[in-house]
Amino acid sequence: MTNLPTASGASSFRRGSTRPLAAAAYAQPLAAPGAPDAPRREIVVVIDGMNVGRNLNCYDPEYHQPGPKRRDFEEMRRQNKATEPPLLAFGVLAAIDCFLQANDSTEARAAHVEYKPMAFLVQWVRDGGRTGHLMAFNAEKLEPYADYISFTPPRRDDDEAQIRYAKSELASGREVYVVTNDNWDDHKRNGKITQRWFAEHVIPFSWIGRTNKLLLTPPDGIDLPGL
Repeated sequence: MTNLPTASGASSFRRGSTRPLAAAAYAQPLAAPGAPDAPRREIVVVIDGMNVGRNLNCYDPEYHQPGPKRRDFEEMRRQNKATEPPLLAFGVLAAIDCFLQANDSTEARAAHVEYKPMAFLVQWVRDGGRTGHLMAFNAEKLEPYADYISFTPPRRDDDEAQIRYAKSELASGREVYVVTNDNWDDHKRNGKITQRWFAEHVIPFSWIGRTNKLLLTPPDGIDLPGL
């Protein structure tokens, strides 16, 4: 079987899989590995999809090498006087795949770690809202990842949904981290979270060149095998 190249030229297939990563070809999501006999360290990863998707340092060939699809997208935003930054569905999918791919790494398997990603997006990212101009670029690619995406209602704070989800998972005894570059200062001020909670559970990120790989900065003392 011939492996498809990723954007960086590397093979995009997981061991024993015939499905490429989304970051390579917008394919089906990767399945989490089966649980071995040893106890697993389950790590719930809440992905701030609005923050991640609006970071245009993720490389989407259809967006960064403009063609008719990019021109149509920008024209629709211009006609509707869009002021908010564009959101790339590709970035959200690439972030999800980074954690699913890590589940198959030698490091994560040796440490019996399983990442459970869940991205949060506002509903209009998928349907575009009343005029359609709020839709993400390549929004149709989100559907195969439905198991890993939660859509929040319009005119509601999607950050609050993420915080509630993270706290509920923590209350269930799971290890939880939130991937975002948002400082969440408003939520610290209104008491939704404390500075200590933020320091212990929020992980900032960067995209590494055009590899569509995440560089994460976890809290001190936290090891994330395979990432």
